[in-house]
Amino acid sequence: DWSGSYARTESETPNSYYMLFEDIEAYSHDPILDASIPLAAWVDSARTDINRSRLRNGYLSRANQFEDNYTLLGNLEIPLTSGLVNSTFKAGLKFQSMARELENTGLAETFYYLGGLEMKTAIDLWESSNDKLAMTPDGRISLTNFVAPDPFKIGTFLDGDFTMRNPLDVDRVKRWFGVQEEILNPDRYELEGNYQYNEEITAAYAMVKLNVGSWFRLISGVRIEDTYNDMTAKYSRLQERYGQEGTIQDTSRTKVYQEVMPHLHLRLVPTDWFDVRLSYAQTLARPDYNMVIPKGNINAERARITAGNPDLQHMTAENYDITATLFSSRLG
Repeated sequence: DWSGSYARTESETPNSYYMLFEDIEAYSHDPILDASIPLAAWVDSARTDINRSRLRNGYLSRANQFEDNYTLLGNLEIPLTSGLVNSTFKAGLKFQSMARELENTGLAETFYYLGGLEMKTAIDLWESSNDKLAMTPDGRISLTNFVAPDPFKIGTFLDGDFTMRNPLDVDRVKRWFGVQEEILNPDRYELEGNYQYNEEITAAYAMVKLNVGSWFRLISGVRIEDTYNDMTAKYSRLQERYGQEGTIQDTSRTKVYQEVMPHLHLRLVPTDWFDVRLSYAQTLARPDYNMVIPKGNINAERARITAGNPDLQHMTAENYDITATLFSSRLG
């Protein structure tokens, strides 16, 4: 028998929004705080004042992931019988191919909070097609522009021990980025996670099943797997706003390895109330592709290096099992 299959998976995040607001006067607006005040009072004082909180920056990111999977396999089975001996020989081939790609892009503005040209241009764009924006006491874009009413009437939570704040208005956030997109800056940091990962596995097996009467059964065989990996990712050393400074380039790696994995299963039934089973098998486990992609990022500003490990090896395991069973039809 033989079979083949093909499957394609596409995952798209057309728009992912991130907005950061800051209340630079947290704590400072409450004159009664000192070391003698209970901790609960400090927590209450730190609650965000939406009228004072200002928009600091905003990010718009997009991601597309594609995966193609091909499988082709064939099996051959030959029965062999002679007297009390009943046996079967089986062999087969299997080819699997997986190609995965991730594409990230991003736009950003991080200078709204300075109140300069970036903020003024954003305000002009918004007010040309929408309502006027509310401003904070220090003349910045206020969080109140994006807060929704309480559509779920959450009010208080857990008998009033916790207060649930109103959520952001999703439609208003979407509208903001739709209006601002033309003036946002390309964010090169989003490109650091892009990759292409290809894996091909070619496997062959052969096995024999042997039965002698009802007292002896043997299953033995071997499986050979050849694995080929071809990976491309990004090596980057970016800095400054949106990664405008620094370099980002492709880096590639290829891995090829083979494993031979035997297996043996034996069952002996010397009496009608006792049997013994012995088995041995060697198995293979591969590391997740996210671990081995040859990506690398050096962030000098944060003194941080992030990297994959394409030299990470696969794992093999040898499994042994011995089972003895006593049973009687007169019990249970």
